[in-house]
Amino acid sequence: MEIYLTLYSLGRLGSAIFAILIFLFLTRRWKKNDSGTHWFTFYFLFLILFNIGYIFGYSFFSEIGSFGWVFACFFAFAAVARLQIAYTFPTEFAAKERKWVLWIGLLLSSIAFVDYLIHFRSIVHFQFSIHSYGSRYSSFLVPFVGFISYFLSIIVSFRRIVKKITTLKRTKRSFQFRKSFFDREILITISLIVITFFEFFLTSFYFLGYVQYISTSILAEVMNLGILFIFSSYALVYTSSTVGRTGFIPRLLGFILVFLIFFSTLVSRYYERKSLELYKQTLESGINPIPKIIISKLDFDKYKIGKVSDYYFDGIFYFVKLENHLYFAVFNPHSHEFLIYDYLVYRQFLHQLLLPSFYFQFFAMIFVITVFPIVFKISFVFPLNQLIKDIQFELLRDKKFKNNHSEEDRFELTNLKNAFLRIGDMIRNAKKELEEVSKPLDVIEIYINENPKEIKIGNHTLIYKSNSFDKTIHEVYQASRYPHPVTITGETGCGKELVAKLIHQSSEYKEGPFLAINCATLPESLWEAEIFGAKKGSYTDSKADRKGRIEEASGGSIFFDEIGEMPISIQAKMLRLLQENKFVPIGANVEQNVQCRFIFATNQNLDELVKKKLFREDLLYRIKVFHIHLIPLRERLEDIPHLLHFFISRFQAKFNRIEPKFTDEAMSQILSYHWPGNIRELENFVTRIMSQSSKDVLQPSDILQFLTHGTQNAFLIRTTENPFLRIGLEEEIKDLTKNRIFQALKEENGNITRAAERLDLKRTTLLYKMKELGIVDKKSNF
Repeated sequence: MEIYLTLYSLGRLGSAIFAILIFLFLTRRWKKNDSGTHWFTFYFLFLILFNIGYIFGYSFFSEIGSFGWVFACFFAFAAVARLQIAYTFPTEFAAKERKWVLWIGLLLSSIAFVDYLIHFRSIVHFQFSIHSYGSRYSSFLVPFVGFISYFLSIIVSFRRIVKKITTLKRTKRSFQFRKSFFDREILITISLIVITFFEFFLTSFYFLGYVQYISTSILAEVMNLGILFIFSSYALVYTSSTVGRTGFIPRLLGFILVFLIFFSTLVSRYYERKSLELYKQTLESGINPIPKIIISKLDFDKYKIGKVSDYYFDGIFYFVKLENHLYFAVFNPHSHEFLIYDYLVYRQFLHQLLLPSFYFQFFAMIFVITVFPIVFKISFVFPLNQLIKDIQFELLRDKKFKNNHSEEDRFELTNLKNAFLRIGDMIRNAKKELEEVSKPLDVIEIYINENPKEIKIGNHTLIYKSNSFDKTIHEVYQASRYPHPVTITGETGCGKELVAKLIHQSSEYKEGPFLAINCATLPESLWEAEIFGAKKGSYTDSKADRKGRIEEASGGSIFFDEIGEMPISIQAKMLRLLQENKFVPIGANVEQNVQCRFIFATNQNLDELVKKKLFREDLLYRIKVFHIHLIPLRERLEDIPHLLHFFISRFQAKFNRIEPKFTDEAMSQILSYHWPGNIRELENFVTRIMSQSSKDVLQPSDILQFLTHGTQNAFLIRTTENPFLRIGLEEEIKDLTKNRIFQALKEENGNITRAAERLDLKRTTLLYKMKELGIVDKKSNF
């Protein structure tokens, strides 16, 4: 098995290197709920296999090289993944449609793959135009699937733009068509359309190569350069987006690498051409010691016409197949004779000629990835870090001497401090482009740079951004996979019924009904008949059979809200119902099977009710197979701005009301409010402020009257050392978090483990936050 580089295999080497680097970058940014990143990862994985197949096919000087084109069939799967990118990036679009499109695409790709495996051995032959065995696809479906997938990707992207513009028209009163194209999602989609047009163009070339309207050598040249351009464009669009946002340095490194690969490809091509021409001159002279066959032009023409099964001229050498042997030849114009040499000699010379370019590309990648960042840090990051240390020193000096200076000096020091703080803000903002120069920002940067997650539940939308609630959603999906009872706990207004509907919607019972029962509103005398049903005449005024709610919920889910209010007399029957999965309607003699899922919810502490003998302990264990606790809104600070915007946008779309703006101070006050009514209270707050306030910009004094408990006691307490300083939203959130930890530690008498449980955190997580916020010394061990 002999491996010899060719110009075409070297051209694909650069694309493969770049694809591998992008793939590794994407795997580091793999996110559970980010389908766009998932499909980008699959796309480049298939393209890696696709390019490796070409390198394999171009480089092996034997029939085993034909197996490389089997890997090249992954082009069809890559095209299907590209269509899924159109559906998922930068946001989800037409979820149901994309799923059946995915299955159809995978089916067609698999058929194309199998079809190629069936036929490829029959077309294995050597092609001098690209110096490779079996270089043409035998399956029409491989380029066809790519052709259709890229075409549909463009259509889906156009549909996304139309939908986005329609949404903007509906939600913005002062909508302007031209300005809508500066929307982030529309800009990204337009960029993807442009790139996909290039992919569509390359696929068309691919198709023309299959039907042999263009030569395989031209196809190889166009594909090598086009793929590298497309890869670099995708890297720019993805890393510039909110989902894949990265620093300036990774993007700069990527483009330097692309430039070096392009440069080395062009230089190697020029270098190869000149070297081959010099090599041709030495062969024409006839003094080259390698064995040769001398044939007159007349005899060579006879061979070419009569016995040559393959013949190719690349402008320098003649390539011929004589009696099943491969040769290359040069024509001596002085003697009018052809000098014919063994083709293997040519491949060995070409391989040695291209090795420097191969090494250049490989070491260029190593240099760009390792050496360049070090040079950048020495020239820019290190001085910037020194500037940050200077800022910290000045702040410390101000703190030490503020009590020993006159009022005028303290005023000057305060101005200086504010200037340094503004520089610090500039550094943190620069992190969006130069992430190496600043520590990662906390929740406020996440709020600015990333969109919240949305889950549609019937006519409602569940919106969240915080990691804590993301963990809750993960627990919901885990519980929905199994038919066991689920108990949801949390304060009033946290959305317990909405989560119950999500469990139903995500479970195998989703095709059945969802029935909700509020246990606090049912009289004790009607409980049994309401839940289990009753036969005619079984009690007073029972004039007909009554179907119970459990029977009505057959095949679906039944939701018991405020389960703590269930009468103790009914709890025993509920226990038997859950244990035996059977019940008997009032007045009936035959048991009926239960065919529904049970979900319970309460805002009470069931353990305390058990201690007070108001709730059966055995029933508690039976209903708490899965326990999901919804944290209050005041512990989901990251979610409040997104929920606020969602409720405002919904009100605005319904009543055509201009969206008000909140000052930083007003937003800080909203974040510091306790929100005892949680999300329901926040929604009512938006309704009141949108319907009763006519101001476009809201100050803290404007929003106090619209809060349910608009008193100072309803706000978390915070302090600042310097009244002259303007406190930003980031510092506000940190102080609120610190106060919440102090409150938990006070309530648990300083016990960190119990305080962590109260905050729904792991003990190690709480310790980390305490050290990060300066509550304890960073060197402390517990």
